[in-house]
Amino acid sequence: MHTFFSLGYQLRDLSTFVGKLKEAEIDLVVDVRETAWSHKPGFAKAPLSRALTDAGIDYLHAFFAGNPRQIRRLATDHQDCLNRFEQYLDDHLTVIHELDELITGITEAGLRACFVCFERHPADCHRSILLRQWSKYTGQPCELIDLDPSGAPRFLKPERDPAAACVA
Repeated sequence: MHTFFSLGYQLRDLSTFVGKLKEAEIDLVVDVRETAWSHKPGFAKAPLSRALTDAGIDYLHAFFAGNPRQIRRLATDHQDCLNRFEQYLDDHLTVIHELDELITGITEAGLRACFVCFERHPADCHRSILLRQWSKYTGQPCELIDLDPSGAPRFLKPERDPAAACVA
């Protein structure tokens, strides 16, 4: 089984975010935002990459794995956005193929990788859907461990089990 980590930067400052990654001994951050830009200080691509490099963590912007802007614009609410992204992956298997190549490289290198995006909780973000769909299409079981989901403004309804987000 493949094990990956997850961390959102919502409601966090850069120092806390990097500290959680270091504490978990993460080797590589895989930024799965379509555009690695943020209003939050430190979370745009250049300053985030610098902070991670200073902490001894590699950074990779996997823009192909981002939730496309058009989906985000058309969605009527947050759940609709997540549903549309899941359908998008079903219709665009090239994303899964690119992700599979990336995951193969990560696995072969023996890296502890953390998938990051804005949303604090993986069940509230496209990153869990991305990895679940990768697992579904490749037949490779996967576990997604969130480094700290506490405090998210939208999550943890009884029917949502974040621990099962990626397990096939």
